[in-house]
Amino acid sequence: MTTKKVEKKEMSLVQRIVKALNLGDEGKIGKFFNMLEKQAKTEIKKLEANRKTADLQHEIAVSDLKAMIEDAEEAVEAAYENVTPEDVPNNDAMKSFARTYWNRVENAEHNLKMLKGELEVEKEDYKELLEDIDEQIANYKARINRIK
Repeated sequence: MTTKKVEKKEMSLVQRIVKALNLGDEGKIGKFFNMLEKQAKTEIKKLEANRKTADLQHEIAVSDLKAMIEDAEEAVEAAYENVTPEDVPNNDAMKSFARTYWNRVENAEHNLKMLKGELEVEKEDYKELLEDIDEQIANYKARINRIK
């Protein structure tokens, strides 16, 4: 009898299936690490998709804020120019209108300042989000490299 036939007879059916499917301890551990790698790669894909979504949302937000800032700058100019002869017909009316005039200017300037602040916050939040996403991706890649 050849050694293969002797091996077959000595091994049970279950043992042969375990051997064929590589389900021994080494095979189980290898399968486990393959599963972990696959999960990590899936998480990386999700994070990359989140980054693309964040890019688009940021682009839209910045565009909208810039348009609003442009309008606010025009409103500031209009507030400075918003004086008619009817507003200042005499000295008493001039004194009285001065408060209204400066309130309009201050409100327009305040609105502009707030919008510029919102733009800076949007940029900073976006930068922090990208840093967080990049860090998470780097962590997953490092984990994959360690378990390979």
